[in-house]
Amino acid sequence: MAIILPAIRTVEEARDALAEVLEAAGRPGQIIGMMEKIMFCRAVEPRRFLSDALDGLIRGGLEEMREKRRKALEKLKAEEAAHATELVAQIQETSAERREEAVEKAGEGVEDADAPAILEELGTQLDALNLAAVAREIFPDLKTKAQPWEVGRAIYLHEKEAREFLLQGARLKDHERATMLAPAWDAMQRLIENSKPDWARHASEVKSLVDEYFAAHPPVNGGADATIMFEVLLMRDDHVRELLVLLGADRPAALETVGGLRSKLDQLLEFEAGRKE
Repeated sequence: MAIILPAIRTVEEARDALAEVLEAAGRPGQIIGMMEKIMFCRAVEPRRFLSDALDGLIRGGLEEMREKRRKALEKLKAEEAAHATELVAQIQETSAERREEAVEKAGEGVEDADAPAILEELGTQLDALNLAAVAREIFPDLKTKAQPWEVGRAIYLHEKEAREFLLQGARLKDHERATMLAPAWDAMQRLIENSKPDWARHASEVKSLVDEYFAAHPPVNGGADATIMFEVLLMRDDHVRELLVLLGADRPAALETVGGLRSKLDQLLEFEAGRKE
C-alpha cells in the first residue's frame, strides 16, 4: 500500500515539515524530500515558505541562486545579440523606406553594458528578502522586533552566519521550539542589530520618497510596488547614501533616481516571471 503524506495547510505544519526534511542525510535527499512536501501544501503561505526555504536553506543559498541567475541572464543577452545581428543583416534586404524601421528594431532589447550586473545584484537582494520571510516564520518574534528590510539586509550582508542560525531554528519541531529555540534566536537578533546601518533613522525619509514616486507612477502589472522598491533600496548603503544626498539638495533628481532603479527592478521581475513559466 502506498504511503500517503499528510496535507500541509499552515505555516506551523510547514515548519515541522522543514524540520523533518532537514533530518535527512545529504542535500540531494533533502531537496527531494522538500519537493515532495511542497506538493502536499494546500495553501499559498506554507507553499511559499517551503519553496523559499528550499532555495535559501537547502539548495545552496544566495550564491547558488546568483549563479543560476547569472547564467540565465548571459543566455538572454546572447539571444538578444543574435537577434539584433539577424535584424541588421535583414537591413541589407529591405527597401530604403523601411530601412530606418529595421535599424530601430535591431536596437530593441539591447541592454547597456552594466545592465546584467545590476539585474543580478537586484535579484540577490530579492532573494535575501525572500529568505527574510522564511526567517520571520522560523523566528516569529521577528515580525514585531525587526523590519523586513533589516532582516533581509542582515542575510544579504552576512549570509553564512544567518543561514547557520536559521538552520538551527529550522531543525526544531514545534514541540521543541519553546525550550530549544532561544540560542539561535538570540544569535539572529545580534546579527540583525550588528547589521543596522548608521543611516537607519533616515529610513522613513526614503520611504516617503518612494511613496511619492509611486503615487505619480503606479505599479505596472507584474512590476515592483512601493514596498518592494523601498525594501530593495535599503539593502544597499550606496543606494541610500546617494538618495539622502539628493534629498537634501535636489528632490526631483532623487525621484528620478528612484525611477531609474524601479525600471531595472521591473525588468528583473519580468525576467524572473519568464524563467518560471
